[in-house]
Amino acid sequence: FEDRRGGLSGGPFEPLTLYVAAIVRGSRAAVALVRVAADYKISLRGLEKSTDEYRAALAECHSRAAQSVLQLCRQQAGVYIKAGQLLASLRPVLPQQFTETLAQLCDDAPRSPLHDVRRVFREEMGADMEQIFHHVDPEPIGCASLAQVHKAWLRQDDGGEGRMVALKVQHAWMSRHTRSDTLVMEAAASILELIFPAIEIKWLIPVFRRNLESELNFLSEARNMQRCAFNFQDMVGVRVPTLLEHLTSRRILTMEFINGVKVNDVDSLRARGFDPVLVASNVTRIFGEMVFCHGFVHCDPHPGNMLVVPRHEPAATAARSRGKNEFDVVVLDH
Repeated sequence: FEDRRGGLSGGPFEPLTLYVAAIVRGSRAAVALVRVAADYKISLRGLEKSTDEYRAALAECHSRAAQSVLQLCRQQAGVYIKAGQLLASLRPVLPQQFTETLAQLCDDAPRSPLHDVRRVFREEMGADMEQIFHHVDPEPIGCASLAQVHKAWLRQDDGGEGRMVALKVQHAWMSRHTRSDTLVMEAAASILELIFPAIEIKWLIPVFRRNLESELNFLSEARNMQRCAFNFQDMVGVRVPTLLEHLTSRRILTMEFINGVKVNDVDSLRARGFDPVLVASNVTRIFGEMVFCHGFVHCDPHPGNMLVVPRHEPAATAARSRGKNEFDVVVLDH
């Protein structure tokens, strides 16, 4: 009844299978924790910490433990992948074996089948996707640990094909196991600190839970988009996609689709006539404005969240935007 992402078979027995699946997932995490803890205890027993033998054995333990955590995150998916990505970002805190191994999770997000996407949309919008969209591309253009994005074309009043939009849909399984998974992680962190007093990891759990709750509510992202768009309404060279509020909810976010070049794709930038030096300068200017003027900062500025497109010029700003810098930096994923 449980697939690799924590999804359930549904039907009248779904509440029961939800509890059983939570027990299975918790047990799986507990087994992994016991194996890792036992490996450290057995492998390092009797070794002096100051010796090369101890350091070599410790490095091997780190490598095996990192592989075990990676395997667990992939098997559990959902919240576990998000947690693994957080651990991968803690380079000054965790051993190199963990951060390098878990970094694989950043490019290893699960996909929801289209029937799950349809179900989430129907539950959130109270209508089938076919009633709203003329066509939805079944292949997602982007997948992350919490959601995936599809190209979609709105349905016009006459039934014809309308404008193209980006449809972000939360994975169906995310809301089912979030609470039980985070409780298991909290218990695991407590046990690790008891077994290994030198480890301090419990402080991560409240931070992770707070960030996760915000990311699972797409209305929060929608508000951030609107605030960012307002802050930059008079600034040339930056663009925020237009939000479709009537097609946005806690698990659905619909916005204008913008096709651009990633800011770090130097060859493609030059091929399209964009100067990479000017692009870098504009990105610096945008984030300087956020930090020193707005006090409202986009804290996930990786290349996938910043695209370069030809200048979009409303009549009010066209007169001010002439010159070599004829492009916009599109800021995504707020």
